[in-house]
Amino acid sequence: MNDMNKTKHTIEKSADRANSLLDEASERFTGIVEDAKDKGQELIEQAKGRGSELLDDAQAKSQDAWNDLKKWVQRNPGAAVGWGIAVGALLFAVLNRKDD
Repeated sequence: MNDMNKTKHTIEKSADRANSLLDEASERFTGIVEDAKDKGQELIEQAKGRGSELLDDAQAKSQDAWNDLKKWVQRNPGAAVGWGIAVGALLFAVLNRKDD
């Protein structure tokens, strides 16, 4: 009977050790996953911020270009009409061509 109790006690110790190892591994894995998630969210926030900056820059440049175009048209109305007709004809030709 004494050998049986020793065996039972040894098995219980081994099971407890296995459970503690599984718990440690689970905690480590959870920590790694949480760190990766935090880093991913940080990168996404940085990308969003950079995208917003690029969008703002593009909008500012397009507004500057539009203002420059308006000034050029006011100073050169004849050339503006000529270029408008040329661009319109080119667009008409490109959009209305038939694909063979």
